[in-house]
Amino acid sequence: MPFSHKPVTLHLEEFLTPPQRFIVARSHISTRDGPNSHRHDFAEFFWMAAGACEHRFQGGSEMLNMGDIRFVRPEHAHEFRALDAEGARLTNIALPADFISAWVESYPTLAGQFFWSPAGHPEGHRLSKETIARLDQAAGELARDTSNLLVLHHFMMRLFLEALSERHDAPHLPLWLRQGMEKIPRVFADGVPGFVKACGRSPEHVSRATRKHLGTTPGELVNRARMDYAAQQLRMTDDNILNIMMDCGLNNPSHFYALFRKHYGETPRQYRLHRKGLVGQVVG
Repeated sequence: MPFSHKPVTLHLEEFLTPPQRFIVARSHISTRDGPNSHRHDFAEFFWMAAGACEHRFQGGSEMLNMGDIRFVRPEHAHEFRALDAEGARLTNIALPADFISAWVESYPTLAGQFFWSPAGHPEGHRLSKETIARLDQAAGELARDTSNLLVLHHFMMRLFLEALSERHDAPHLPLWLRQGMEKIPRVFADGVPGFVKACGRSPEHVSRATRKHLGTTPGELVNRARMDYAAQQLRMTDDNILNIMMDCGLNNPSHFYALFRKHYGETPRQYRLHRKGLVGQVVG
């Protein structure tokens, strides 16, 4: 066993003051702290807001740095050890074990991830510095009302969506490429040259990187963003289809219609009419 001593069992009810239902806390892991091996009857998740520490769990250990987030099920036993005098700061949220039981049934996308990972140790990954800053601010607001599980549900849903988004397109991408992709919606009217400029690299470098990391071309990335924008405008506005086309940086209706059909399987007009059917309008 990697623990410094036998883990104690923590009970959520010992930390709650009615009408509290969950706990939000910030902790400092210091070399002056005594052993903290523990397990609990509740679920928890925490992220490293500053510094670094060793995280020990049943069967292994890992080094955690700023941005690392972990999701701990009730059966997990673990402990923290500071690496140096500066220690580490983490934000922790403890919640009732039964609160997470129905999530996967409602949201199948979560299966095998976060609290529902099949791994024998707490699952997680690293979030960007910007996401951690937003999480810390949101956690401060969440701490104002720890009696409302609906507020906690909203917080966790935002967290899962952020984490899934970063996991999907961030870990393996060069920073310059990820930042260029984030700017595509603002520059797609300029086409591939606008995307290349946003990346700050040569056209050849950008082309090689998109093929290597994304399995596609800069042109396909830009056109995907254009069609996503066009579909959004068709759903959310009554703007003329040709105006939407020009907003996308395209001026050939035949090309625009062909691209849209390729991505959505129907013409822009058909796409718009079918979505209007959601409110009971007869579509032709």
